[in-house]
Amino acid sequence: IIKRSMVTITNYFVKEELSDAVRLVLQIHDELVFEVRDDVLEDVAPTLCRMMEDAMPETMTKGVPIIVDAKIGKRLSEMKELARKS
Repeated sequence: IIKRSMVTITNYFVKEELSDAVRLVLQIHDELVFEVRDDVLEDVAPTLCRMMEDAMPETMTKGVPIIVDAKIGKRLSEMKELARKS
């Protein structure tokens, strides 16, 4: 699932010409860490979450939805939960 997310997100970066604004810097098990320029954060963060949640159709996860938690911060030790719009 995480690899499918990474491919989808990378294609999105290229298509939307965001390669200079958003960068995938680290993958740890089922987590992805991005560097995102402040001026695109509000638009990009919800899109990244949605892409990760949609990486696998529910038919492949036996009807169990994938839920993504997102956090933002200048450093890993300063991460705060990202408020998601419904």
